[in-house]
Amino acid sequence: MKKNTPKVPQKPAPPARAETRKGRQDDSNTALWRPPLQRHLTKDKKVHHITIRVRIFAGDIIHDFNAKFQPSKHLPAQAVCDVIAKREGLSDHAKTMFALWVVGRDLELQLRPNLNLFDFIPKWHVWMQKYTHLPECKTATHPTNRHWFVFRREALFSKTLERKVTEENAIKLFYGEAKHNVTSGRYPCTEEDVVTLAALQLQSATGDHDSSKHYTGYLTGENVLEQYIPAYMIKKLSRHDWEVAIFDEHLKFKGKSSAIAKLLWVISSTDSPYC
Repeated sequence: MKKNTPKVPQKPAPPARAETRKGRQDDSNTALWRPPLQRHLTKDKKVHHITIRVRIFAGDIIHDFNAKFQPSKHLPAQAVCDVIAKREGLSDHAKTMFALWVVGRDLELQLRPNLNLFDFIPKWHVWMQKYTHLPECKTATHPTNRHWFVFRREALFSKTLERKVTEENAIKLFYGEAKHNVTSGRYPCTEEDVVTLAALQLQSATGDHDSSKHYTGYLTGENVLEQYIPAYMIKKLSRHDWEVAIFDEHLKFKGKSSAIAKLLWVISSTDSPYC
């Protein structure tokens, strides 16, 4: 369910977009969770610096980036996006394609650029109550209210514009996010879809099909196929049959560069009616 949050009088502007996810669990290790936005204090209890931990889908690698800021009562979402965009090598134009999101177990909110995180995060449990209606959300410290910051696609950035993107660093981020959505089961796919996406991933990572490199058993080793096929799909075919199908499809993408293969992956995955 996707909603635009209403304006709240005399309070910071609400997030630009809300998205509820009933019954879904964030893939982070909740047992090790700690608040992603923190003020670090000196011995005399003065703020020494601020850190914010943000998840980035950087192509085939998902990592958490810790950004550091000087002491302040105001940390706008845009300031965080600017630091990440610079780190990821995005141009001024490309960084407008992405935004900072707060992601919880059952709710995702895209933050307005000028929203002060120190005003918003203490009220996270209020937004959880508003959109999920879970009674346990009333207690701010309840595990249900655990959240993460994620740097990902701007909600209003259209598929039409996405297909025209030529900046490789932006394509890598779109690809990483889309790949996570498919492999986590968020974007349901058919077997045919999965084979095509796996072949494009293989093309992006290893180049053209080469029988001396892509030998029988190349994809069927321990935990290898799982990097290409969503876990819920694995048992639909034998590991050997998955490999044969992927290799056959891989041949069709001969000559495609890594960046083009990633862009085709994004286009193919977001063609799904579920996206």
